[in-house]
This record gives sequence, C-alpha cells and structure tokens, in this order.
Amino acid sequence: MSGNPGTDANESTEAQVEAPEAADETSVVEEQPKTFTQAELDRVVSDRLSRERSKFADYDDLRTKAARVDELETELTTSRHEATRARVQARHGLTDEDAELFLTGSDEASLTAQAEALVARTSQPRRTNPVPGEGTNPASPPDPTRDFLRTVLNKG
Repeated sequence: MSGNPGTDANESTEAQVEAPEAADETSVVEEQPKTFTQAELDRVVSDRLSRERSKFADYDDLRTKAARVDELETELTTSRHEATRARVQARHGLTDEDAELFLTGSDEASLTAQAEALVARTSQPRRTNPVPGEGTNPASPPDPTRDFLRTVLNKG
C-alpha cells in the first residue's frame, strides 16, 4: 500500500472495471456451443458403451458362480439336517421308518422333543379292551316262545 489514500481507491475502481470485462469474455466463449460431426458423436458414444460393457464383462461368470454357491448352501443345509436327524434317531433307538415319518422338526431341539414323545408312546403297554364284553356276541338266554316258533316253522 502506498501512502496516498486516493491511490488505493483508484486501484480498486480499476479492478472493478476490469472484472466485468473479463466476465464478458468468458461468457462469450461459453455462448458458443461445441458442435460435433456425426462420426465424432458416434465415436464418443461407442467409447462410452465400450467402457460400460467392460465393467460388466464378467457378469455371466459371476451369476453362474452365485448360482453354484446357492446350490452348495442348500446342499450343506440339507446334509446338516439329515445328520442331526440321524443323531437323534440313533440316540433314541428309532427305526428308519419311524424317523422318516415322525421326525419332521427343523432343529435339534424339536427333533429331540418329537423323538422323546414317540418313544414315550411306544414304550407304554398297549391297553386291552377297556369295556369288558365289548366286541363279543354272547348267546341269548333261552326263550320258550322262540323255541316253539322255530320248531313249528321248520316242520311246516
């Protein structure tokens, strides 16, 4: 800064005057749009498409691998479930047929509960007929009228 206060004011005024002129020059440049020929535009679009396609070049391979991973996860889950069911079956001494029919749980706790319930039911002695005489056909008591009718009708 110089010692003259008027000089500073003149310098700032000149800077303000020059600034609008500079802004006018850049706006003139921006107002003129860049034009492309069809060949240039085709080349730009083609390059952009090539870059995008290269990003997804291994997409089919990844999709195949993801499907295989899903397949293996399902197989692993099934194998674990079968191993758990076989372990519960062996622990409770169930037959393969009983295990197939009655052990339907999805985790070890539910499989164990089902096996214990099945073992409890099969270990109880079978009850005999709870109502005595049900299912038997006892002989009816002798009836003299019935006997008389039988003899008359059979001889007739």
